Amino acid sequence: MDSSLKISFHNVPHSDAVETDIRERVAKLEGFFDRIVGCRVVVEAPAKNLEGAAASFAVKIEIAVPGQDIVVKATPSPDLHSALAQSFDAAKRRLKTHAERRRGL
Repeated sequence: MDSSLKISFHNVPHSDAVETDIRERVAKLEGFFDRIVGCRVVVEAPAKNLEGAAASFAVKIEIAVPGQDIVVKATPSPDLHSALAQSFDAAKRRLKTHAERRRGL
C-alpha cells in the first residue's frame, strides 16, 4: 500500500525521521486489517503561536477501507511523537473495531 500513502506537513518542517516513523506505524496498521486501500497522514501545527505559547502538534489520519473511510484526529500535543502515538493508537482501535464488524463479531 506504500504507493497510496500520502504524508503532508503543515506549518511543520519536513523530517525524514518523522516520515519514516509514520511509514512504520502505517505498516503496523496493515497488520490489523489487510484491506486498507489508502492512507493520508497530516502533521500540523498552528500557523502562528501566541508569544510564549508552546507549540502544539496535531496528527490527522484518514484510512480508506472498502465501504468507508476512517478518520482520526487526536487531541493536539506539545510533543510531536506523543501526537503521533495518540493518533495511531486511536486509528488502531478504530481499525480493529471496523475489522470485527466486517467479520460479524
